[in-house]
Amino acid sequence: MLIIPFGVDTPRRRLPLMNYLLILLNFYIFFEMLGPSVEAMVDLFALHTPPDDLFRPHQLLTYAFLHAGLWHIAGNMLMLWVFGGSLNARLGHVGYLLFYLGASVASGLGQVISEPGVLCVGASGAVCAVTAGYLVLYPLDRVKIFAWVIIIAGVFRVPSLMVIGLWFLLDLAGSYYGGETNVAYAAHLVGYGMGGVTVLALMALGALKRDSMDIVGWLTGRVPKGVERRRAAFSFGRIGRGAAAGGPVGPAEADDVLRAELVRAVAMGDMSAALAAYEESCAVRPGAVLPLRILVTLGNWYLRLERFPEAVETWQRAASQYPDHPIIPEILFSTGMVLSRDLGRPAEARTYLSAALPRLENLHRAQVAREEIARLGGRG
Repeated sequence: MLIIPFGVDTPRRRLPLMNYLLILLNFYIFFEMLGPSVEAMVDLFALHTPPDDLFRPHQLLTYAFLHAGLWHIAGNMLMLWVFGGSLNARLGHVGYLLFYLGASVASGLGQVISEPGVLCVGASGAVCAVTAGYLVLYPLDRVKIFAWVIIIAGVFRVPSLMVIGLWFLLDLAGSYYGGETNVAYAAHLVGYGMGGVTVLALMALGALKRDSMDIVGWLTGRVPKGVERRRAAFSFGRIGRGAAAGGPVGPAEADDVLRAELVRAVAMGDMSAALAAYEESCAVRPGAVLPLRILVTLGNWYLRLERFPEAVETWQRAASQYPDHPIIPEILFSTGMVLSRDLGRPAEARTYLSAALPRLENLHRAQVAREEIARLGGRG
Protein backbone atom coordinates (compact mmCIF):
# COMPACT_ATOMS: atom_id res chain seq x y z
CA MET A 1 0.00 0.00 0.00
CA LEU A 2 1.32 3.40 -1.05
CA ILE A 3 -0.25 6.73 -0.05
CA ILE A 4 1.43 9.98 -1.13
CA PRO A 5 -0.20 13.31 -0.19
CA PHE A 6 0.39 16.26 -2.49
CA GLY A 7 -2.05 18.97 -1.41
CA VAL A 8 -4.95 20.05 0.80
CA ASP A 9 -8.11 22.07 0.17
CA THR A 10 -7.59 24.22 3.26
CA PRO A 11 -7.41 27.96 2.43
CA ARG A 12 -4.57 30.03 3.92
CA ARG A 13 -4.86 33.61 5.15
CA ARG A 14 -1.11 34.23 5.27
CA LEU A 15 2.04 33.01 3.53
CA PRO A 16 3.59 30.17 5.61
CA LEU A 17 7.10 31.58 5.56
CA MET A 18 8.28 29.73 8.67
CA ASN A 19 7.26 26.41 7.17
CA TYR A 20 9.23 27.23 4.02
CA LEU A 21 12.27 28.19 6.11
CA LEU A 22 12.16 24.93 8.07
CA ILE A 23 12.01 22.92 4.85
CA LEU A 24 14.92 24.86 3.34
CA LEU A 25 16.97 24.45 6.55
CA ASN A 26 16.39 20.68 6.54
CA PHE A 27 17.52 20.39 2.93
CA TYR A 28 20.54 22.64 3.53
CA ILE A 29 21.72 20.44 6.42
CA PHE A 30 21.06 17.30 4.38
CA PHE A 31 23.31 18.51 1.56
CA GLU A 32 25.95 19.52 4.11
CA MET A 33 25.89 15.91 5.32
CA LEU A 34 26.88 14.70 1.86
CA GLY A 35 30.35 16.15 2.43
CA PRO A 36 33.32 14.70 4.30
CA SER A 37 32.13 15.99 7.69
CA VAL A 38 29.16 13.60 7.85
CA GLU A 39 30.62 11.35 10.59
CA ALA A 40 31.44 14.30 12.81
CA MET A 41 27.95 15.75 12.29
CA VAL A 42 26.31 12.44 13.19
CA ASP A 43 28.46 12.03 16.31
CA LEU A 44 27.67 15.56 17.48
CA PHE A 45 24.09 16.20 16.36
CA ALA A 46 22.28 12.84 15.93
CA LEU A 47 20.36 11.51 18.93
CA HIS A 48 22.45 8.86 20.69
CA THR A 49 19.96 7.66 23.27
CA PRO A 50 21.43 6.87 26.70
CA PRO A 51 23.33 4.92 27.89
CA ASP A 52 25.30 5.71 24.71
CA ASP A 53 28.33 7.78 25.78
CA LEU A 54 27.86 10.13 22.81
CA PHE A 55 24.52 11.43 24.13
CA ARG A 56 24.32 15.19 24.75
CA PRO A 57 21.15 17.10 25.75
CA HIS A 58 21.21 19.34 22.66
CA GLN A 59 20.75 16.24 20.50
CA LEU A 60 17.09 16.13 21.55
CA LEU A 61 16.62 19.05 19.17
CA THR A 62 19.36 18.76 16.56
CA TYR A 63 18.60 15.13 15.55
CA ALA A 64 15.37 16.34 13.92
CA PHE A 65 17.33 18.27 11.28
CA LEU A 66 19.43 15.27 10.17
CA HIS A 67 18.22 12.64 7.70
CA ALA A 68 19.54 9.24 6.69
CA GLY A 69 18.97 9.48 2.94
CA LEU A 70 17.20 11.19 0.06
CA TRP A 71 13.92 9.27 0.44
CA HIS A 72 13.94 9.90 4.18
CA ILE A 73 14.13 13.68 3.86
CA ALA A 74 11.90 13.79 0.75
CA GLY A 75 9.07 12.00 2.58
CA ASN A 76 9.30 14.16 5.68
CA MET A 77 9.54 17.43 3.79
CA LEU A 78 6.64 16.51 1.48
CA MET A 79 4.46 15.94 4.54
CA LEU A 80 5.65 19.22 6.05
CA TRP A 81 4.94 21.05 2.78
CA VAL A 82 1.40 19.63 2.52
CA PHE A 83 0.25 20.02 6.14
CA GLY A 84 2.62 22.53 7.72
CA GLY A 85 1.53 25.55 5.71
CA SER A 86 -2.01 25.58 7.06
CA LEU A 87 -0.82 25.09 10.65
CA ASN A 88 1.78 27.85 10.21
CA ALA A 89 -0.99 30.16 8.99
CA ARG A 90 -3.09 29.48 12.09
CA LEU A 91 -0.33 29.53 14.73
CA GLY A 92 1.70 32.41 13.31
CA HIS A 93 5.41 32.23 12.51
CA VAL A 94 6.78 32.29 16.07
CA GLY A 95 4.05 30.02 17.40
CA TYR A 96 4.60 27.51 14.62
CA LEU A 97 8.37 27.48 15.15
CA LEU A 98 7.95 26.86 18.89
CA PHE A 99 5.39 24.15 18.13
CA TYR A 100 7.77 22.43 15.70
CA LEU A 101 10.82 22.62 17.97
CA GLY A 102 8.81 21.52 21.01
CA ALA A 103 7.48 18.53 19.06
CA SER A 104 11.05 17.61 18.04
CA VAL A 105 12.20 17.59 21.67
CA ALA A 106 9.13 15.69 22.90
CA SER A 107 9.51 13.06 20.19
CA GLY A 108 13.20 12.72 21.00
CA LEU A 109 12.40 12.15 24.67
CA GLY A 110 9.88 9.51 23.66
CA GLN A 111 12.57 7.73 21.68
CA VAL A 112 15.05 7.97 24.58
CA ILE A 113 12.56 6.33 26.94
CA SER A 114 11.43 3.72 24.43
CA GLU A 115 14.72 2.59 22.87
CA PRO A 116 17.85 3.21 24.95
CA GLY A 117 21.19 2.86 23.25
CA VAL A 118 20.15 3.50 19.64
CA LEU A 119 20.89 6.17 17.05
CA CYS A 120 17.98 8.34 15.86
CA VAL A 121 17.75 11.02 13.15
CA GLY A 122 14.92 12.66 11.22
CA ALA A 123 12.02 15.10 11.49
CA SER A 124 9.36 12.38 11.52
CA GLY A 125 8.24 13.03 15.11
CA ALA A 126 7.81 16.76 14.49
CA VAL A 127 6.06 16.06 11.19
CA CYS A 128 3.64 13.69 12.95
CA ALA A 129 2.90 16.49 15.42
CA VAL A 130 2.17 18.84 12.52
CA THR A 131 -0.24 16.35 10.92
CA ALA A 132 -2.01 15.82 14.26
CA GLY A 133 -2.34 19.57 14.75
CA TYR A 134 -3.74 19.90 11.24
CA LEU A 135 -6.20 17.07 11.96
CA VAL A 136 -7.52 18.81 15.09
CA LEU A 137 -8.15 22.02 13.14
CA TYR A 138 -9.32 20.57 9.81
CA PRO A 139 -10.68 17.00 10.23
CA LEU A 140 -13.10 17.30 7.30
CA ASP A 141 -10.86 19.20 4.86
CA ARG A 142 -9.81 17.10 1.89
CA VAL A 143 -6.27 15.83 1.37
CA LYS A 144 -5.23 15.17 -2.22
CA ILE A 145 -3.41 11.85 -2.39
CA PHE A 146 -2.01 9.38 -4.85
CA ALA A 147 -2.96 5.92 -3.58
CA TRP A 148 -1.84 2.52 -4.81
CA VAL A 149 -3.39 -0.52 -3.11
CA ILE A 150 -2.58 -3.85 -4.78
CA ILE A 151 -4.02 -3.34 -8.32
CA ILE A 152 -5.99 -0.14 -7.65
CA ALA A 153 -4.22 3.15 -8.21
CA GLY A 154 -5.46 6.70 -8.63
CA VAL A 155 -5.60 10.25 -7.33
CA PHE A 156 -8.23 10.90 -4.65
CA ARG A 157 -9.51 13.60 -2.32
CA VAL A 158 -9.83 12.13 1.18
CA PRO A 159 -10.88 13.76 4.49
CA SER A 160 -7.84 14.34 6.68
CA LEU A 161 -9.53 12.34 9.45
CA MET A 162 -9.29 9.25 7.24
CA VAL A 163 -5.78 9.60 5.88
CA ILE A 164 -4.02 10.94 9.01
CA GLY A 165 -6.00 8.53 11.17
CA LEU A 166 -4.79 5.66 8.97
CA TRP A 167 -1.16 6.75 9.31
CA PHE A 168 -1.56 6.92 13.10
CA LEU A 169 -3.05 3.41 13.22
CA LEU A 170 -0.23 2.05 11.04
CA ASP A 171 2.36 3.58 13.36
CA LEU A 172 0.52 2.23 16.39
CA ALA A 173 0.41 -1.26 14.86
CA GLY A 174 4.07 -1.00 13.85
CA SER A 175 5.09 -0.13 17.41
CA TYR A 176 3.56 -3.41 18.63
CA TYR A 177 4.11 -5.78 15.72
CA GLY A 178 6.84 -4.15 13.62
CA GLY A 179 9.73 -6.05 15.19
CA GLU A 180 13.26 -4.75 14.63
CA THR A 181 12.99 -1.86 12.14
CA ASN A 182 14.64 1.47 11.40
CA VAL A 183 11.37 3.31 12.06
CA ALA A 184 11.21 5.39 15.25
CA TYR A 185 7.61 4.47 16.11
CA ALA A 186 7.88 5.90 19.63
CA ALA A 187 8.90 9.31 18.25
CA HIS A 188 5.99 9.18 15.78
CA LEU A 189 3.40 8.34 18.44
CA VAL A 190 4.68 10.94 20.88
CA GLY A 191 4.62 13.45 18.03
CA TYR A 192 0.99 12.70 17.23
CA GLY A 193 0.03 13.02 20.88
CA MET A 194 2.02 16.19 21.49
CA GLY A 195 0.70 17.89 18.35
CA GLY A 196 -2.95 17.07 18.95
CA VAL A 197 -2.93 17.88 22.66
CA THR A 198 -1.07 21.17 22.14
CA VAL A 199 -3.56 22.46 19.57
CA LEU A 200 -6.51 21.34 21.71
CA ALA A 201 -4.99 23.12 24.72
CA LEU A 202 -4.48 26.32 22.73
CA MET A 203 -8.11 26.18 21.64
CA ALA A 204 -9.32 25.56 25.20
CA LEU A 205 -7.26 28.49 26.51
CA GLY A 206 -8.57 30.80 23.79
CA ALA A 207 -5.09 31.33 22.31
CA LEU A 208 -6.28 29.69 19.09
CA LYS A 209 -9.64 30.64 17.66
CA ARG A 210 -12.20 27.83 17.43
CA ASP A 211 -13.76 26.91 14.08
CA SER A 212 -17.13 25.24 13.57
CA MET A 213 -15.48 22.53 11.46
CA ASP A 214 -12.62 21.59 13.84
CA ILE A 215 -12.33 18.23 15.61
CA VAL A 216 -14.35 19.42 18.62
CA GLY A 217 -17.17 20.56 16.36
CA TRP A 218 -17.13 17.23 14.56
CA LEU A 219 -17.11 15.13 17.75
CA THR A 220 -19.95 17.14 19.31
CA GLY A 221 -21.99 17.22 16.11
CA ARG A 222 -21.74 21.01 15.86
CA VAL A 223 -20.41 21.20 12.34
CA PRO A 224 -22.33 23.50 9.95
CA LYS A 225 -25.86 22.34 9.20
CA GLY A 226 -24.94 21.58 5.60
CA VAL A 227 -22.41 18.93 6.64
CA GLU A 228 -23.54 15.51 7.82
CA ARG A 229 -20.75 14.52 10.20
CA ARG A 230 -20.26 10.79 9.61
CA ARG A 231 -20.47 10.89 5.81
CA ALA A 232 -18.32 14.01 5.64
CA ALA A 233 -15.54 12.37 7.64
CA PHE A 234 -15.52 8.95 5.97
CA SER A 235 -16.20 9.73 2.32
CA PHE A 236 -13.81 10.31 -0.55
CA GLY A 237 -13.83 10.73 -4.28
CA ARG A 238 -11.53 10.21 -7.22
CA ILE A 239 -10.22 13.46 -8.71
CA GLY A 240 -11.29 14.08 -12.28
CA ARG A 241 -14.35 11.80 -12.29
CA GLY A 242 -17.43 13.34 -13.87
CA ALA A 243 -20.56 13.92 -11.82
CA ALA A 244 -22.97 12.55 -14.36
CA ALA A 245 -22.84 10.03 -17.16
CA GLY A 246 -24.92 9.38 -20.21
CA GLY A 247 -26.08 11.42 -23.18
CA PRO A 248 -26.84 15.13 -23.54
CA VAL A 249 -29.17 16.77 -21.04
CA GLY A 250 -31.57 19.65 -21.53
CA PRO A 251 -31.71 22.82 -19.38
CA ALA A 252 -34.30 21.53 -16.90
CA GLU A 253 -32.61 18.15 -16.53
CA ALA A 254 -29.20 19.79 -16.23
CA ASP A 255 -30.54 21.96 -13.40
CA ASP A 256 -31.78 18.86 -11.56
CA VAL A 257 -28.41 17.15 -11.99
CA LEU A 258 -26.52 20.20 -10.74
CA ARG A 259 -28.86 20.63 -7.78
CA ALA A 260 -28.40 16.98 -6.80
CA GLU A 261 -24.62 17.31 -7.15
CA LEU A 262 -24.67 20.48 -5.06
CA VAL A 263 -26.68 18.92 -2.24
CA ARG A 264 -24.46 15.82 -2.28
CA ALA A 265 -21.24 17.83 -2.21
CA VAL A 266 -22.41 20.03 0.69
CA ALA A 267 -23.63 17.01 2.64
CA MET A 268 -20.21 15.37 2.22
CA GLY A 269 -18.34 18.53 3.14
CA ASP A 270 -16.71 18.66 -0.30
CA MET A 271 -16.15 22.41 -0.48
CA SER A 272 -14.50 22.61 -3.91
CA ALA A 273 -17.09 20.45 -5.63
CA ALA A 274 -19.97 22.26 -3.89
CA LEU A 275 -18.80 25.71 -4.94
CA ALA A 276 -18.20 24.54 -8.50
CA ALA A 277 -21.68 23.00 -8.69
CA TYR A 278 -23.27 26.12 -7.20
CA GLU A 279 -21.58 28.44 -9.68
CA GLU A 280 -22.63 26.23 -12.59
CA SER A 281 -26.17 26.09 -11.20
CA CYS A 282 -26.28 29.89 -11.02
CA ALA A 283 -25.32 30.05 -14.69
CA VAL A 284 -28.01 27.52 -15.71
CA ARG A 285 -30.85 28.90 -13.58
CA PRO A 286 -29.90 32.04 -11.59
CA GLY A 287 -33.23 32.45 -9.79
CA ALA A 288 -33.69 28.87 -8.60
CA VAL A 289 -34.67 28.52 -4.92
CA LEU A 290 -32.13 26.50 -2.94
CA PRO A 291 -32.34 25.21 0.65
CA LEU A 292 -31.36 27.87 3.17
CA ARG A 293 -28.81 25.64 4.89
CA ILE A 294 -27.08 25.13 1.53
CA LEU A 295 -26.87 28.86 0.86
CA VAL A 296 -25.59 29.67 4.36
CA THR A 297 -22.92 26.95 4.16
CA LEU A 298 -21.79 28.07 0.71
CA GLY A 299 -21.55 31.69 1.88
CA ASN A 300 -19.46 30.63 4.86
CA TRP A 301 -17.13 28.63 2.62
CA TYR A 302 -16.70 31.59 0.26
CA LEU A 303 -15.80 33.68 3.33
CA ARG A 304 -13.25 31.09 4.40
CA LEU A 305 -11.63 31.35 0.98
CA GLU A 306 -11.68 35.17 1.24
CA ARG A 307 -13.91 35.33 -1.82
CA PHE A 308 -15.87 38.18 -0.28
CA PRO A 309 -18.05 39.26 -3.26
CA GLU A 310 -19.30 35.68 -3.73
CA ALA A 311 -20.00 35.33 0.01
CA VAL A 312 -22.07 38.52 -0.02
CA GLU A 313 -24.00 37.50 -3.15
CA THR A 314 -24.80 34.06 -1.69
CA TRP A 315 -26.02 35.52 1.61
CA GLN A 316 -28.06 38.13 -0.28
CA ARG A 317 -29.74 35.32 -2.18
CA ALA A 318 -30.52 33.55 1.10
CA ALA A 319 -32.01 36.72 2.59
CA SER A 320 -34.18 37.38 -0.45
CA GLN A 321 -35.47 33.79 -0.67
CA TYR A 322 -36.11 33.33 3.07
CA PRO A 323 -36.78 36.87 4.43
CA ASP A 324 -38.73 35.75 7.50
CA HIS A 325 -36.46 32.95 8.70
CA PRO A 326 -35.05 33.49 12.24
CA ILE A 327 -31.45 33.18 11.01
CA ILE A 328 -31.78 36.03 8.50
CA PRO A 329 -30.75 38.79 10.97
CA GLU A 330 -27.45 36.96 11.48
CA ILE A 331 -26.99 36.72 7.72
CA LEU A 332 -27.74 40.42 7.29
CA PHE A 333 -25.22 41.22 10.03
CA SER A 334 -22.49 39.10 8.40
CA THR A 335 -23.25 40.63 5.00
CA GLY A 336 -23.00 44.15 6.40
CA MET A 337 -19.70 43.47 8.17
CA VAL A 338 -18.10 41.97 5.05
CA LEU A 339 -19.35 44.86 2.92
CA SER A 340 -17.85 47.31 5.40
CA ARG A 341 -14.56 45.77 6.40
CA ASP A 342 -13.58 43.64 3.42
CA LEU A 343 -15.22 45.25 0.38
CA GLY A 344 -15.22 48.93 1.34
CA ARG A 345 -18.87 49.56 0.42
CA PRO A 346 -20.08 51.66 3.40
CA ALA A 347 -23.49 52.70 2.07
CA GLU A 348 -24.58 49.11 1.43
CA ALA A 349 -23.02 48.01 4.71
CA ARG A 350 -25.09 50.56 6.67
CA THR A 351 -28.26 49.33 4.95
CA TYR A 352 -27.68 45.70 5.91
CA LEU A 353 -26.51 46.41 9.46
CA SER A 354 -29.48 48.74 10.06
CA ALA A 355 -31.86 46.05 8.81
CA ALA A 356 -30.24 43.42 11.04
CA LEU A 357 -29.94 45.47 14.24
CA PRO A 358 -33.61 45.48 15.43
CA ARG A 359 -33.84 41.69 15.00
CA LEU A 360 -30.47 40.57 16.37
CA GLU A 361 -30.88 38.44 19.50
CA ASN A 362 -27.13 38.19 20.12
CA LEU A 363 -26.40 41.22 22.30
CA HIS A 364 -22.70 41.27 21.46
CA ARG A 365 -23.37 41.32 17.72
CA ALA A 366 -26.02 43.97 18.20
CA GLN A 367 -23.43 46.16 19.96
CA VAL A 368 -20.91 45.50 17.19
CA ALA A 369 -23.54 46.44 14.60
CA ARG A 370 -24.29 49.72 16.42
CA GLU A 371 -20.61 50.60 16.63
CA GLU A 372 -20.04 49.79 12.99
CA ILE A 373 -23.04 51.85 11.89
CA ALA A 374 -21.73 54.78 13.94
CA ARG A 375 -18.29 54.40 12.44
CA LEU A 376 -19.68 54.26 8.91
CA GLY A 377 -21.87 57.26 9.62
CA GLY A 378 -18.77 59.15 10.65
CA ARG A 379 -17.29 58.45 7.26
CA GLY A 380 -20.41 59.81 5.58
